[in-house]
Amino acid sequence: MIKKIIMKAIKFKFLSVALGISLLMISSCSKINEFDDTNVNPNAPTIPVPSALLSNVLAVIGNNVWGNAIAQTSALYCQYCSETQYTDASRYTDPNLGWDGYYGGPMYDLQGIINYNTDPATKDLALIYGSNANQIATARILLDYYYMVLTDTYGDLPYSAALKNNPTIAFDKQQDVYPALINDLKSAVAQFDAGAVFQGDFVYSGSTAKWKKFGNSLRAILALRMSKIANGVSKIHGAVSNAMWCGNEGICNIISITNAQNKKYWMDPELENCLNKIYKISKY
Repeated sequence: MIKKIIMKAIKFKFLSVALGISLLMISSCSKINEFDDTNVNPNAPTIPVPSALLSNVLAVIGNNVWGNAIAQTSALYCQYCSETQYTDASRYTDPNLGWDGYYGGPMYDLQGIINYNTDPATKDLALIYGSNANQIATARILLDYYYMVLTDTYGDLPYSAALKNNPTIAFDKQQDVYPALINDLKSAVAQFDAGAVFQGDFVYSGSTAKWKKFGNSLRAILALRMSKIANGVSKIHGAVSNAMWCGNEGICNIISITNAQNKKYWMDPELENCLNKIYKISKY
């Protein structure tokens, strides 16, 4: 008798547990579609905010270029300066002198601004942060500035195929990057319109005139980078100088010089050697 009672109790407990599990599973089935939201951060933005991206880029650009980054580390490597406490870079042991943080950080954000204002599906949504043209032009100028700093430091680098979600990216020659940046800056400066200014710009407060001057200044710097390597840079330099000073009254026209007019500065040494050889041969 006791044995039967024990068996009934065990059976009852088993049935109770099974029923409980069944009820739990039934109630859980209605929430199974909520599992997809487990790793979704409700506080994270789902769409880019161009004004916030621009502010972030402007906030870090000084430190990225002149702070604890390329300029300072390069100076330490060259022993132009030294350190007293953190001496890794001075002793050539700093492993963080790569460009990943630039491509994956501010440059990615700038390309995001361009994409958001270019995509037909989102360009109208971006208008609350400024005109599409002004946002794109500002981002292009800053992106070209980063490319200039990187190619000055590393030489050949990913450019034409960069920031396009390509799994493999070819390197562009520095001699091709400089002219491409000059052309892109010229196009970016011309892209500004009279629409709403770009919000989030705490450097120039959305002044398109100042952004144009900055873009033209970068073109002049790039022309100087090429001056001792490429022929015909004087023509580019002259055009940039005229664009930079066009807003001032009483400025005489700046005429670009040629190699013949100022041969020693503008001419490539190798070309001059060839010219001298040809001259000596023809002389006899």
